[in-house]
Order: sequence, then structure tokens, then C-alpha cells
Amino acid sequence: MDSPYAYPVFCVVYLLRFRGTWLGRSQVVEANPFRGILDFRRVAPEARHRFGAQAMVARLLDPRRLEHSLTHDLHWAKVVQIKEGGVMIEGTELLFKGAKSAAIRCVQTWWCIVDREEGFAALDRMRAPGVTTGFHPNDD
Repeated sequence: MDSPYAYPVFCVVYLLRFRGTWLGRSQVVEANPFRGILDFRRVAPEARHRFGAQAMVARLLDPRRLEHSLTHDLHWAKVVQIKEGGVMIEGTELLFKGAKSAAIRCVQTWWCIVDREEGFAALDRMRAPGVTTGFHPNDD
């Protein structure tokens, strides 16, 4: 492990945004979540000139093939909240249209459920209309 902050853990991840725009509650709850190993660590040494020496990256790895990511990595990642059986991580996805195209940067937020009972209970509360859940930092 490259960083003292690296701590891979199995979790269920819901994407809370699509191309930078917040998804509606029903879209989040009804979406198929990703299930994998959350790896949160400093950017690899060979990429630090591009992302910054202290930049963090969050990856969701396939448990059967740890070299394969299940979704786009979150660059310049940070933990926004830890509560209700999960961890909210925000960062930037780098999306490419083609092999030689410049990256499109989109803000993305992950709700990573590490405690099944509490995390899924928080998702169930999202279904109630007019209820703020604390999933968005401005809800507090």
C-alpha cells in the first residue's frame, strides 16, 4: 500500500450524480448499485505531476479481478460525510469521448454502504417525499 490512508473495504456504491447533475431520489434508489472493493488512496507516484502530490483517488474494484474498476475512478476525491452506515465520497470523473480527446471533467458523488442495515435504511428514507435525508451536504 502506497499511503497510510489506503484501506480497501467491500461496499455497495450508489452513484448520486450523472455527468455532474444530481439524480432524483427515485433514480438513485431504483438504480442498480455497484458492489465491489472501495480503494481510497493517494494518486500513484507516476501520475502525481498531473493530479498533484497530495491528490486522492477513489476506485471501486471488481472483487474477482482487482485490476479492473467497476466504474469511473474519482480523482481529487474527498470524504464528505461518514454517517448512517455509509461514506459519502465526492470527486471528479474524467470522461473521454475518444482516444485522442481531452477529458471531460464531471463532479460525481458516491454513497458507499459499508453497514448493510443502516445504509439501506438511509436509502429507504430517501423514498419519502419531502424528507431531507442528509445525503446532500446542504440538507444538514
